[in-house]
Amino acid sequence: MRPVEPSLIKARLCAICIAAFLFHGNCSPAPVPQHAEQSSSTPEDVVKKYCQMDFDCGWFNPKIDIEHQLTREPMSGGDRVVIVSSFQVISLKQEADSATVKVQYHVLGEIGGGEEFYRGAKSISVAIQLARVGDQWKIAEPIIGVATPHVSLSCAKQFMRRLLDEEVDPARRKKLANVLRQLEHLAE
Repeated sequence: MRPVEPSLIKARLCAICIAAFLFHGNCSPAPVPQHAEQSSSTPEDVVKKYCQMDFDCGWFNPKIDIEHQLTREPMSGGDRVVIVSSFQVISLKQEADSATVKVQYHVLGEIGGGEEFYRGAKSISVAIQLARVGDQWKIAEPIIGVATPHVSLSCAKQFMRRLLDEEVDPARRKKLANVLRQLEHLAE
C-alpha cells in the first residue's frame, strides 16, 4: 500500500474544517421557512427553494431542515465548493410520480480543499430527479451532485475570512489569504 501524501491529508482535513465551519451556520444565510407547506408545491418550486437555500449557504445552517426535501440521506459532494453568481430552472419534465428539473448554474469558480481557488466562468446544467412521496415532491437524484455546495460569492468570501481568522499556521494562512484575495477580485 502506497503512503498517503501529506498534502492530500491536509486538503481532506481542510475540507472537513470547511464543512464544519459552514455546518455551524457561520454564513448567516437568509431566513428560509423551515417546513414550508409542500403539498401544493410543484417540482419546479421544490428545486428553486433548494437551489436558493444552497446559494444562501443553507446547507450549513443547522436551523434549516434540508433532509425533508430529499428522498434519502445525501452523500458528500467531495472536498469542493462551487461558487456561483446565479442559477435558473431551464426545463421541467413531469409525470405522475416523477419529474426532472434541469437547473443552469453560472459558475465563477471553485474552492478545492479550502486551499486552492480555480477560476472558471462557465455555465453548467444539472438534471435533478424528483419523486412524489405521498403528496410531496422530494429530490431523489443526483444526491451527490446536489450535495456539492453551490454558494454565492459573498458567502464564499465570508467563509474564507473566517477560516483565515482562525488559522494559526503561517503557511496555511498564506494559502487562505491567497484564495480570499482571488475571491475579492471576482465580480458578484
